[in-house]
Amino acid sequence: MAKSRLVALALLALVACKRHTTGVAACDDHLVQRRACAKQLGGALGDSIGRDADRLEQVWMDSARRGVKGWKDKYGNKWCLAATEDARTAFPECRW
Repeated sequence: MAKSRLVALALLALVACKRHTTGVAACDDHLVQRRACAKQLGGALGDSIGRDADRLEQVWMDSARRGVKGWKDKYGNKWCLAATEDARTAFPECRW
């Protein structure tokens, strides 16, 4: 019973940490949010989320193509920030 509550809490925290963002300033907020979630959770899961936030900063990629900036998480998901609506349609492989 306690294990299922922990799993539910972990999933809820991950969803909260992976909120959608638009714009570079929002990306900074996104990383701050992930760190806050990590600190709140603590333990091994919190450490993992904290490392993800650090990794996102380290592997930040800047693409000149149509104003899209993005990064890949450790699972290979592409997360993108679009400067224009056209960029969103041009990169369907990205999570927004």
